[in-house]
Amino acid sequence: MVLKSRVTKKYIEIASNMTRCIACGCCQEVCQTGAIVPLEDGRITIDRTVCTDCGDCVSVCTAQALRLFGEQMPVDEVVKRVEEDGAFFWRSGGGVTVSGGEPLQQSDFVAELLKTCRERGIHTALETCGHADWENVEKVCAHADLILYDIKHIDPDRHQAITGTTNKVILENIKNLSICFPETPIEVRTPIIPGLTDSEDNIRGIADIVKGIPTVTQYKLLPYHGFGEPKYGQLGRSYKLSNLKPPTKKRMDVLNKIVREVIGH
Repeated sequence: MVLKSRVTKKYIEIASNMTRCIACGCCQEVCQTGAIVPLEDGRITIDRTVCTDCGDCVSVCTAQALRLFGEQMPVDEVVKRVEEDGAFFWRSGGGVTVSGGEPLQQSDFVAELLKTCRERGIHTALETCGHADWENVEKVCAHADLILYDIKHIDPDRHQAITGTTNKVILENIKNLSICFPETPIEVRTPIIPGLTDSEDNIRGIADIVKGIPTVTQYKLLPYHGFGEPKYGQLGRSYKLSNLKPPTKKRMDVLNKIVREVIGH
Protein backbone atom coordinates (compact mmCIF):
# COMPACT_ATOMS: atom_id res chain seq x y z
CA MET A 1 0.00 0.00 0.00
CA VAL A 2 1.27 3.48 -0.88
CA LEU A 3 0.16 6.37 1.34
CA LYS A 4 1.47 9.41 -0.47
CA SER A 5 0.21 12.70 0.91
CA ARG A 6 -1.62 15.11 -1.37
CA VAL A 7 0.67 18.12 -1.47
CA THR A 8 -1.35 21.33 -1.63
CA LYS A 9 -0.68 25.03 -1.40
CA LYS A 10 -4.23 25.65 -0.16
CA TYR A 11 -3.97 26.48 3.52
CA ILE A 12 -7.72 27.18 3.79
CA GLU A 13 -10.33 24.62 2.74
CA ILE A 14 -14.08 24.19 3.05
CA ALA A 15 -15.14 21.35 5.33
CA SER A 16 -18.66 19.92 5.18
CA ASN A 17 -20.55 18.00 7.86
CA MET A 18 -23.76 16.93 6.18
CA THR A 19 -25.25 15.53 9.38
CA ARG A 20 -25.86 19.18 10.30
CA CYS A 21 -27.24 20.28 6.92
CA ILE A 22 -30.87 21.53 7.07
CA ALA A 23 -31.27 21.70 3.26
CA CYS A 24 -32.00 25.43 3.25
CA GLY A 25 -30.23 26.04 -0.07
CA CYS A 26 -28.55 29.27 1.06
CA CYS A 27 -25.07 28.02 0.22
CA GLN A 28 -26.07 27.17 -3.34
CA GLU A 29 -27.54 30.63 -3.84
CA VAL A 30 -24.31 32.46 -2.95
CA CYS A 31 -21.84 30.11 -4.68
CA GLN A 32 -20.37 31.88 -7.72
CA THR A 33 -18.69 28.83 -9.27
CA GLY A 34 -21.42 26.20 -9.13
CA ALA A 35 -19.43 24.12 -6.66
CA ILE A 36 -22.45 23.49 -4.42
CA VAL A 37 -24.33 20.54 -5.93
CA PRO A 38 -27.78 19.66 -4.50
CA LEU A 39 -28.60 16.04 -3.69
CA GLU A 40 -31.99 14.34 -3.94
CA ASP A 41 -32.68 14.77 -0.22
CA GLY A 42 -32.10 18.52 -0.44
CA ARG A 43 -28.68 18.45 1.15
CA ILE A 44 -25.55 19.26 -0.83
CA THR A 45 -22.17 18.02 -1.88
CA ILE A 46 -19.16 20.10 -2.94
CA ASP A 47 -17.56 19.82 -6.37
CA ARG A 48 -14.00 20.48 -5.27
CA THR A 49 -12.73 20.69 -8.84
CA VAL A 50 -14.39 24.11 -9.16
CA CYS A 51 -14.57 25.20 -5.50
CA THR A 52 -12.27 28.15 -4.77
CA ASP A 53 -12.61 27.90 -0.96
CA CYS A 54 -13.74 31.53 -0.88
CA GLY A 55 -15.92 30.92 2.18
CA ASP A 56 -19.10 32.63 0.95
CA CYS A 57 -21.11 29.46 1.59
CA VAL A 58 -19.74 29.21 5.12
CA SER A 59 -20.86 32.74 5.95
CA VAL A 60 -24.52 31.93 5.16
CA CYS A 61 -24.64 28.43 6.71
CA THR A 62 -26.58 29.00 9.93
CA ALA A 63 -26.57 25.27 10.68
CA GLN A 64 -22.75 25.25 10.70
CA ALA A 65 -22.69 22.32 8.29
CA LEU A 66 -19.98 24.19 6.38
CA ARG A 67 -16.90 25.70 7.95
CA LEU A 68 -13.39 26.72 7.08
CA PHE A 69 -10.40 24.59 7.99
CA GLY A 70 -7.45 26.95 8.22
CA GLU A 71 -7.15 30.65 8.90
CA GLN A 72 -4.78 33.37 7.75
CA MET A 73 -3.35 35.20 10.73
CA PRO A 74 -0.27 37.33 11.47
CA VAL A 75 2.27 36.19 14.05
CA ASP A 76 1.22 38.79 16.62
CA GLU A 77 -2.38 37.58 16.53
CA VAL A 78 -1.31 33.95 16.99
CA VAL A 79 0.86 34.91 19.97
CA LYS A 80 -2.03 36.88 21.43
CA ARG A 81 -4.25 33.81 21.27
CA VAL A 82 -1.52 31.66 22.79
CA GLU A 83 -1.12 34.08 25.70
CA GLU A 84 -4.85 33.91 26.40
CA ASP A 85 -4.16 30.40 27.72
CA GLY A 86 -1.06 31.50 29.59
CA ALA A 87 -2.61 30.92 33.00
CA PHE A 88 -2.78 27.21 32.19
CA PHE A 89 0.59 26.49 30.58
CA TRP A 90 2.69 28.80 32.75
CA ARG A 91 1.33 27.03 35.82
CA SER A 92 1.86 23.55 34.37
CA GLY A 93 5.23 24.23 32.74
CA GLY A 94 3.80 23.76 29.25
CA GLY A 95 4.00 26.04 26.25
CA VAL A 96 3.25 26.10 22.53
CA THR A 97 3.81 23.24 20.08
CA VAL A 98 3.69 23.95 16.35
CA SER A 99 2.44 20.93 14.46
CA GLY A 100 0.73 20.20 11.18
CA GLY A 101 0.58 19.01 8.48
CA GLU A 102 4.22 19.97 8.22
CA PRO A 103 5.14 23.30 9.84
CA LEU A 104 8.46 23.49 7.99
CA GLN A 105 6.48 24.16 4.81
CA GLN A 106 5.79 27.59 6.34
CA SER A 107 9.25 28.03 7.80
CA ASP A 108 9.44 31.84 7.78
CA PHE A 109 6.16 32.18 9.66
CA VAL A 110 6.94 29.39 12.14
CA ALA A 111 10.43 30.72 12.85
CA GLU A 112 9.04 34.17 13.64
CA LEU A 113 6.26 32.68 15.76
CA LEU A 114 8.62 30.56 17.88
CA LYS A 115 11.07 33.44 18.19
CA THR A 116 8.34 35.76 19.46
CA CYS A 117 7.00 33.16 21.89
CA ARG A 118 10.47 32.58 23.30
CA GLU A 119 10.99 36.32 23.77
CA ARG A 120 7.82 36.34 25.88
CA GLY A 121 8.97 33.44 28.04
CA ILE A 122 6.81 30.77 26.40
CA HIS A 123 8.34 27.30 25.99
CA THR A 124 8.44 26.32 22.31
CA ALA A 125 8.26 22.91 20.63
CA LEU A 126 8.29 21.88 16.98
CA GLU A 127 6.69 18.70 15.66
CA THR A 128 8.13 17.71 12.28
CA CYS A 129 8.80 14.81 9.92
CA GLY A 130 12.16 16.43 9.15
CA HIS A 131 11.72 16.32 5.37
CA ALA A 132 12.77 19.85 4.40
CA ASP A 133 15.76 21.79 3.15
CA TRP A 134 18.33 22.19 5.91
CA GLU A 135 18.11 25.98 5.59
CA ASN A 136 14.46 25.85 6.68
CA VAL A 137 15.08 23.29 9.41
CA GLU A 138 17.88 25.38 10.90
CA LYS A 139 15.88 28.60 10.65
CA VAL A 140 12.99 27.20 12.67
CA CYS A 141 14.82 24.95 15.13
CA ALA A 142 17.03 27.84 16.24
CA HIS A 143 13.96 29.01 18.19
CA ALA A 144 12.72 25.64 19.49
CA ASP A 145 13.18 24.47 23.08
CA LEU A 146 12.13 20.94 22.11
CA ILE A 147 11.99 19.07 18.80
CA LEU A 148 9.50 16.25 18.26
CA TYR A 149 10.88 14.32 15.29
CA ASP A 150 9.10 11.58 13.36
CA ILE A 151 11.02 8.73 11.75
CA LYS A 152 8.59 6.36 10.08
CA HIS A 153 10.84 3.75 8.49
CA ILE A 154 14.54 2.91 8.51
CA ASP A 155 14.60 1.28 5.06
CA PRO A 156 14.79 3.96 2.33
CA ASP A 157 12.91 1.92 -0.27
CA ARG A 158 10.13 1.04 2.15
CA HIS A 159 10.00 4.66 3.29
CA GLN A 160 9.64 5.69 -0.36
CA ALA A 161 6.81 3.22 -0.89
CA ILE A 162 4.91 4.34 2.20
CA THR A 163 5.40 8.12 2.13
CA GLY A 164 6.42 8.96 -1.42
CA THR A 165 9.98 9.97 -0.52
CA THR A 166 13.09 8.32 0.90
CA ASN A 167 14.34 8.91 4.44
CA LYS A 168 17.74 10.25 3.32
CA VAL A 169 17.07 13.93 4.06
CA ILE A 170 15.21 13.06 7.27
CA LEU A 171 18.15 11.12 8.71
CA GLU A 172 20.66 13.75 7.57
CA ASN A 173 18.67 16.55 9.19
CA ILE A 174 18.34 14.90 12.60
CA LYS A 175 22.10 14.32 12.72
CA ASN A 176 22.73 17.95 11.73
CA LEU A 177 20.31 19.13 14.41
CA SER A 178 22.31 17.31 17.05
CA ILE A 179 25.51 18.99 15.87
CA CYS A 180 24.16 22.51 15.37
CA PHE A 181 21.87 22.61 18.43
CA PRO A 182 23.59 20.45 21.06
CA GLU A 183 21.49 21.95 23.88
CA THR A 184 18.11 21.27 22.23
CA PRO A 185 16.53 17.93 23.19
CA ILE A 186 14.99 15.79 20.46
CA GLU A 187 12.20 13.31 21.06
CA VAL A 188 11.98 10.78 18.22
CA ARG A 189 8.63 9.12 17.54
CA THR A 190 7.52 6.37 15.18
CA PRO A 191 3.82 5.91 14.40
CA ILE A 192 3.12 2.19 14.64
CA ILE A 193 0.87 1.44 11.66
CA PRO A 194 0.11 -2.28 11.26
CA GLY A 195 1.53 -3.67 8.05
CA LEU A 196 3.49 -0.51 7.29
CA THR A 197 5.82 0.52 10.10
CA ASP A 198 5.35 -2.16 12.76
CA SER A 199 8.05 -4.67 11.80
CA GLU A 200 10.59 -5.55 14.48
CA ASP A 201 13.45 -4.91 12.06
CA ASN A 202 12.17 -1.40 11.44
CA ILE A 203 11.96 -0.50 15.12
CA ARG A 204 15.33 -2.07 15.85
CA GLY A 205 16.90 -0.13 12.97
CA ILE A 206 15.47 3.21 14.06
CA ALA A 207 16.49 2.53 17.66
CA ASP A 208 20.06 1.88 16.47
CA ILE A 209 20.11 5.28 14.75
CA VAL A 210 18.56 7.02 17.75
CA LYS A 211 21.10 5.51 20.14
CA GLY A 212 23.92 7.23 18.27
CA ILE A 213 22.45 10.74 18.38
CA PRO A 214 23.46 12.40 21.67
CA THR A 215 20.67 14.98 21.83
CA VAL A 216 17.87 12.43 21.49
CA THR A 217 16.36 12.12 24.96
CA GLN A 218 13.45 9.80 24.17
CA TYR A 219 12.27 7.38 21.52
CA LYS A 220 8.51 6.82 21.61
CA LEU A 221 6.32 4.43 19.67
CA LEU A 222 2.90 5.92 18.94
CA PRO A 223 0.11 3.40 18.20
CA TYR A 224 -1.96 4.17 15.11
CA HIS A 225 -5.48 5.51 15.59
CA GLY A 226 -8.18 6.55 13.14
CA PHE A 227 -9.26 9.77 14.87
CA GLY A 228 -8.54 11.82 11.74
CA GLU A 229 -10.85 9.83 9.46
CA PRO A 230 -13.92 12.10 9.91
CA LYS A 231 -11.89 15.13 8.82
CA TYR A 232 -10.90 13.37 5.61
CA GLY A 233 -14.59 12.87 4.83
CA GLN A 234 -15.41 16.48 5.62
CA LEU A 235 -12.72 17.59 3.16
CA GLY A 236 -13.90 15.23 0.44
CA ARG A 237 -10.84 12.99 0.64
CA SER A 238 -10.63 9.22 0.76
CA TYR A 239 -9.15 7.64 3.88
CA LYS A 240 -7.01 4.71 2.75
CA LEU A 241 -6.78 3.09 6.18
CA SER A 242 -10.47 3.11 7.07
CA ASN A 243 -10.53 -0.63 7.85
CA LEU A 244 -7.23 -0.71 9.71
CA LYS A 245 -7.31 -1.52 13.41
CA PRO A 246 -4.80 -0.09 15.93
CA PRO A 247 -1.94 -2.34 17.02
CA THR A 248 -2.70 -4.55 20.00
CA LYS A 249 -1.18 -3.89 23.41
CA LYS A 250 0.71 -7.17 23.05
CA ARG A 251 2.30 -5.99 19.81
CA MET A 252 3.20 -2.62 21.30
CA ASP A 253 4.80 -4.37 24.28
CA VAL A 254 6.98 -6.44 21.93
CA LEU A 255 8.14 -3.36 20.01
CA ASN A 256 8.73 -1.28 23.14
CA LYS A 257 10.83 -4.11 24.55
CA ILE A 258 13.05 -3.92 21.45
CA VAL A 259 13.51 -0.19 22.01
CA ARG A 260 14.56 -0.78 25.62
CA GLU A 261 16.97 -3.54 24.60
CA VAL A 262 18.67 -1.43 21.92
CA ILE A 263 18.76 1.93 23.68
CA GLY A 264 19.23 0.60 27.19
CA HIS A 265 16.34 2.23 29.02
